[in-house]
Amino acid sequence: MDKKAAYAVPLVVVLVLLLSSVGCAPAAAKEITIGIVGDQSGVSAPYGLDTRQGAQTAVDEINAAGGIGGATLVLRVYDEKGDPVEAVKIAPQVADETVATIVCSSSSPALAIGPKLEELGIPFIVTVSSNLKITSSGWKWASRIQPADPDQINRMVAYISKNLKYKKIALLHDTTDLGTGARDALVNTLKQ
Repeated sequence: MDKKAAYAVPLVVVLVLLLSSVGCAPAAAKEITIGIVGDQSGVSAPYGLDTRQGAQTAVDEINAAGGIGGATLVLRVYDEKGDPVEAVKIAPQVADETVATIVCSSSSPALAIGPKLEELGIPFIVTVSSNLKITSSGWKWASRIQPADPDQINRMVAYISKNLKYKKIALLHDTTDLGTGARDALVNTLKQ
């Protein structure tokens, strides 16, 4: 099994367990459809494509072993093109066609689609976005596997302070949700 599959297999298993615990899958379902929402054609497409390929490998392996309670897993892919507006537009379609989804979007599209998926009651796991708001917004249907910005920043600052002994750190960031989330985490960590 390659790295992509090793990454996605636990993800699909977690989604399946989540579905069974909240009762989202119909008892006699012949197919259980899981969504993949992410950039498939834009600047962050490598993240979306990797997640898609890994999840498909996991689904293929699960189906080859008999599926889930006899039901076949199906992936449905939604390309948000790295665009928060596009992410919000596809949320109703995701809710209509899937029982849960993997959101492999960067921070801005993930933060845009999150409230809509929450409102529509669709369980989702965020794989790429590190913005703290993903899991601090009170969304009961959201989960993440990527460490949040503060977790990553705290480790980087500790390493720089202990091993590199730097006394000053320069901060360059962009104005996306990724850039500002990381900036805020770094500023808060340096204040401590």
